[in-house]
Amino acid sequence: MSTSSKSPAAATLGVVDLIKLARLDFGVFIVLLFPELHDGKQMVPAPYVNLMAEALMSVRYGDEKRLIFNLPPGHMKSLIVTVLFTAWLLGVDPSKRILCISYGVDLTRHLSRLTRRVMTSPLYRRIFPGTVLAKQAEDLLTTTKGGQRLATAVGGPAAGFRAELAIIDDPMQPDDVASEMKKQGLRDWYSGVVEQRLVPDGAMIVVMHRLAPDDF
Repeated sequence: MSTSSKSPAAATLGVVDLIKLARLDFGVFIVLLFPELHDGKQMVPAPYVNLMAEALMSVRYGDEKRLIFNLPPGHMKSLIVTVLFTAWLLGVDPSKRILCISYGVDLTRHLSRLTRRVMTSPLYRRIFPGTVLAKQAEDLLTTTKGGQRLATAVGGPAAGFRAELAIIDDPMQPDDVASEMKKQGLRDWYSGVVEQRLVPDGAMIVVMHRLAPDDF
């Protein structure tokens, strides 16, 4: 990723055209909403960002049901997937039910706050005027059309929530990778809880950097 005063897309298309395109193309949405979270700085996406956007679009259209993004820290993988993609999906389909999981409560709530910041921004409201947040709890965002984004930590509550998409974002801290007990506990929680919360034919996305050959 790099930043500049003006993105290439903005140089060739008007704002109205970009807003229309952002409803259909997640890559355009990333570029438009990036400044909302970065003090107005514009984004020129690196090739890997475009590749991520294309892969996530395939989830939106049902072509992919299982994706893993393995990237080192500092590559905006959480921002792209857990923040911007969930906001975009709820814009495209405000009845969508999404479960977002990370290793700790602080991280899950931080990512949830960023998503809420995007979804309450004036630009987002212009792109998706039909998506309105009815409830904005720290762990749960709910639209007026019944869509929800539930944030929970590994081992945390998810009972009663049925998700069409589950995103597991950094499920383990690096310090825990040497613990066979914690690695197995994560696997057991995934199979015993997370898989059970996914509706039939639901999609699963894992976002993490590799910690060990046998990590999640």
